[in-house]
Amino acid sequence: ATPKPKPAAETPKTGEEVDPVDEQPEPSGDGETPLDRVDLTKVPKELETKLDLLDRDACVRPTIIKLSERWNRTYQKALLADPSEEAWDTDRQEEERDRAFDLLDALSRSGALELEKTALHVIICSTHCFGRSVMNTLVQDNVNPIEKVERSSLIMASTVHGLSPELLLKPRAVTLVKEFSPVLFEELEEDDKGKGAA
Repeated sequence: ATPKPKPAAETPKTGEEVDPVDEQPEPSGDGETPLDRVDLTKVPKELETKLDLLDRDACVRPTIIKLSERWNRTYQKALLADPSEEAWDTDRQEEERDRAFDLLDALSRSGALELEKTALHVIICSTHCFGRSVMNTLVQDNVNPIEKVERSSLIMASTVHGLSPELLLKPRAVTLVKEFSPVLFEELEEDDKGKGAA
């Protein structure tokens, strides 16, 4: 007798949508996902520590983002109305910001209610500086500027996402990055050796 074939895994039917909530990380025992426990106020300090440790060229500098004093707002008074524009000076910006926070305070009942399915966008900006122009760095110093910028980007990404650089790269790119930035993986290899010795 021939064995019966195993049934194939069920796939969504045509036109059936998969709920993206099902793909979210499973909560831990206390009902929180790993992202719920991220303290964003500590990221700049962690990033500075990582750059001091891994950026041996000391090329990355913190960057302050300054907004212009005058903002232009595009909006529609109704769904089918033509777009309108208006300019906001600093006083109007403060007024609208206060109105937004008042609305948030009212919706959350002064923080008593949790805001689910919301997104918080945080901008962390740094600048990679070269002692010469990019062309002179390539020609006179015989240094590939792309490799340097990639290293800085990996340091920032690994700090923000809390993952090792190896997990942020495609497998075929790991070997290449290890050649010009081995320092990014030395700490990971030391941790593995320590775990093996234990």
